[in-house]
Amino acid sequence: LRTGHTTSEGRKYWFNNKTQESTWEKPDDLKSEMEKKLSSCPWKKYTSDNGKVYYFNSATKESCWTIPPEMKDLMNQIEKEKSKTAPAVSPAPSPTPSVESEEDATGPISKRKWKYDSREEAIQAFCEMLEEKNVSPDFVWNEVVKNVMDDPRYSALSTVKQKKNAYNEWAEKTRRRIREERAQKEKVIHDAFCELLGEKLAAKELNITDSWRNASQIFGDDARAESLSELEKEEIFENFLYDEEKKQKEREREEERQKMERVRKKMMEDEGIDAESQWKKVCPLYRDESEDFNSLHADDRLKVFSDVIREYEKREDDERRKKKDEEAREGRKAREAFKSLLQRSYDAGDFLPSSRYSDFLSKLENEQAFLSLLPHSGSTPRELFYDFLDDISAHLRTRRKKIEDFLENNREDVSSSATFEEFSAILEKLKGGEE
Repeated sequence: LRTGHTTSEGRKYWFNNKTQESTWEKPDDLKSEMEKKLSSCPWKKYTSDNGKVYYFNSATKESCWTIPPEMKDLMNQIEKEKSKTAPAVSPAPSPTPSVESEEDATGPISKRKWKYDSREEAIQAFCEMLEEKNVSPDFVWNEVVKNVMDDPRYSALSTVKQKKNAYNEWAEKTRRRIREERAQKEKVIHDAFCELLGEKLAAKELNITDSWRNASQIFGDDARAESLSELEKEEIFENFLYDEEKKQKEREREEERQKMERVRKKMMEDEGIDAESQWKKVCPLYRDESEDFNSLHADDRLKVFSDVIREYEKREDDERRKKKDEEAREGRKAREAFKSLLQRSYDAGDFLPSSRYSDFLSKLENEQAFLSLLPHSGSTPRELFYDFLDDISAHLRTRRKKIEDFLENNREDVSSSATFEEFSAILEKLKGGEE
């Protein structure tokens, strides 16, 4: 049988008469349905330093000033269930014994038996004691001992070293939690005041050029402004207006960029504008026709025009470069075709290595390869003709030298009166060399 008791400090605990064990946590089998439902809700109600109520979600670490819908729905459900089960009118029942007795402790709690199944449970009990005794995480060890030494949970850990380690770890976690809660609370208050400033700005009650002295009177009794000191409100106000001014300037810059782009596009599509167009002639035309053009600053107008002219110049340069490359390709093709014509004509005996260009020109005048080469820059037909003869002469000199070396090495005598057939018979021995 478990019974509820209260310590001298007003802290409730539950005692199991059978096991002679006590616990600070109310057993689930003694909790009412309302208590069970409330304990399962992650939202908890807290009070700020200035007495303002706020709500904190232990799971998501989210805070808000108004009761969350989830918690509100749960409270409404509990109230409905209570109203259904409560009798309409009935006489007060006689007191009956309850499983959970609310009697005060008849003796010091230290006389109760405290049992911990593990070291972790003992550390948890020790830390719960520190919380309940309002021990500060900034206490030195002597101050800690002075505040908790009469609590039986002080003996949950057997050695001073264990107790100090547990306190130091608890103190570090507590300081971190306090910092996080303070930061979260400050963020909620900060965001709420910024929301209020945004509403006033949207309603034209506040301007980004206003001073704090003039603006501080427009908030009335709005709770979002009451949670902050004057100094805090002024600092948030100044930062808020600074950010809003930056946003406004960026919006204005973006609007200017869009106007400039529309004017640029219009000029690029204007057939009356090219790389040779002059600003003094274009400006009056657009001043009469374009609203975007007129709303731009003079420097921005000139910049758009200059960009357009540079784009046209780039297009013309690209076109000239493309045309030049195409002409170069066509010139190379024409020269290769003319060289092929020279080779075919030489092979056909139309000219000899000793021929002159003027002698051969009459045979070229109607050839397409000759006519196609004339318009192109680079080597002329005359130059290519003599280049071809130079190559042929060099080739013949090489062949003659090889024949002379062969005849000398083989001590072959060729009479000056030898016929071509006789000379050819000797040259047959060169097969595999030159051929």
